[in-house]
Amino acid sequence: MKTIKENSTFNNIIGIKREAKYIWERRVALTPQNCKKLIQEGVKLIVQPSKLRCYTDDEYLEIGAEINEDLSSCHIIVGIQDILPEDLLRDKTYLFFSHSLKAQPDKKDLILKLKILNNRFIDYEAIRTNKDQKNKNLGKRLVSFGRIAGVAGTINILSGIGQLLLSRNISNQFLYTKLGYMHCNLQEALDEIKKLGELISLQFLPNEICPFIVGVLGTGQVGTGVIEALKHLPHKILSPKDLAAGNYTVMRDCIYIVIFNTDELYENKKTGKFDPIEYNTSPEMYVSKFSDKYLDKLTLVINCLYWEKRYPRIISKSQLKNLFFKKKMNLLGISDISCDINGSIEFLDTYNSNTKPFFIYEPLQMIQVNLVDDASKDGIVFSAIPYLAASFSYDASDYFSNLLFPFLQELVKSQYPHPEKEGFKFSEELNNAIIISNGNIVNYVYNLTFSLQQQSSRKKSSQISFNRDACNIKLVGHLLDRKVYNDIILLLLENKIDFEVITAKIGWLNSDYSTLYLSIFKEDIVVFEKCMAGIKEIVKERECEIQILEI
Repeated sequence: MKTIKENSTFNNIIGIKREAKYIWERRVALTPQNCKKLIQEGVKLIVQPSKLRCYTDDEYLEIGAEINEDLSSCHIIVGIQDILPEDLLRDKTYLFFSHSLKAQPDKKDLILKLKILNNRFIDYEAIRTNKDQKNKNLGKRLVSFGRIAGVAGTINILSGIGQLLLSRNISNQFLYTKLGYMHCNLQEALDEIKKLGELISLQFLPNEICPFIVGVLGTGQVGTGVIEALKHLPHKILSPKDLAAGNYTVMRDCIYIVIFNTDELYENKKTGKFDPIEYNTSPEMYVSKFSDKYLDKLTLVINCLYWEKRYPRIISKSQLKNLFFKKKMNLLGISDISCDINGSIEFLDTYNSNTKPFFIYEPLQMIQVNLVDDASKDGIVFSAIPYLAASFSYDASDYFSNLLFPFLQELVKSQYPHPEKEGFKFSEELNNAIIISNGNIVNYVYNLTFSLQQQSSRKKSSQISFNRDACNIKLVGHLLDRKVYNDIILLLLENKIDFEVITAKIGWLNSDYSTLYLSIFKEDIVVFEKCMAGIKEIVKERECEIQILEI
């Protein structure tokens, strides 16, 4: 085994932080097996002690790691969940899920503290393949738990449907489905779904719920896990086109699976068509067609879509209410694995947990009911657990650690916070995932000036979006690196003009355009027109585009 030189200039001490955000969080970013490989390559491992982690302290000791509460000597610190700002150390390289990709306001303090403490921060969510240039989509994520979460979310919602049906005096096979976290491992869970499928083949599903049609929204890694789980049941694949046309029969010994891509969910408001580039650059031109065209034919919806505020919702409260009011609905449940609060599924306003995995949503009254037995005949079972992948902690940890391992091999060859050696370069995938480095927010995502909206002159921020005359503008171009955004915000602040950032899409690479949606309020029309003229001049000088949007 190689020994570590005390005067080594490499970042050769890796710390594994203890997960403390949820009691159910038993995963670890780096398993003992991969730690052993790194130790053999001359890396030292320090692991914070934990009684909850799936792998024990002794298992790390056995492969040569050190168990220690103190990670201050580590150059690199890895974890799963985000860290409290007050627990951050200075001059470290941190890797974890920050959940700040969409500029979530509650992550501002964390991002600020990482910057102030001169840390280098790498977000797992940003480690991706190169961008899909054809459709202008973000590249595929390379380090994630998507497949694991997909399987767990599918198992959970099947169990919930079993309980809902029983409350309506309908005996059914789904009652025998345990929740995801109740299984020892992923394979045991998949085997149980297979046994459920055998029961469906032998006993047939209840007449009242046939045909049983599952709509899977999204085809990424989460969607892959969902489909993998569903295919352990007797099934037939149905296209969205055939679903809309009713080209299927009522069968009781199998389920139907309908897989929806983005182009089958949204359409241009004027043309009724879908263009992937237009959708990603101008999503305000699009509307969801899913509810009107497909939802009334589905028994179960499993949502795996990536969503930001700039995109249209897939199911709104009013759409669902109108459907239940006008039509006989077959819908029994929704599993929202994407877990965006008030997001693509609008009525998600609070997360579920392993101990409270479901609530009942009443579409006609637009309220939540906590107990299945209290549901009306129109109530649907709903589940959105943000840590689904923790359900199978061993499998999830092994899967994730193997994906992360090659990137850690890259990182230990770099120096931080010192300048990199001449000629040293990260892979493009890792380099694009560096959010903060040497006191600067780099590449994409949570540019600090984004938070200036909270420092404008307005005093009644809670009323800013209501009952006030505003002009909505869309900016496209190199808004950050050419300081377009900075100078526009400074102009508004200097003139005491209230504004609100609606949403933003930050260019993934330096060559990409960013898109910003901004509301500018018109308390003083003279000053407002002066500022608009100034904004147009800034945009023109920096070769960007501006568009005045309809309110």
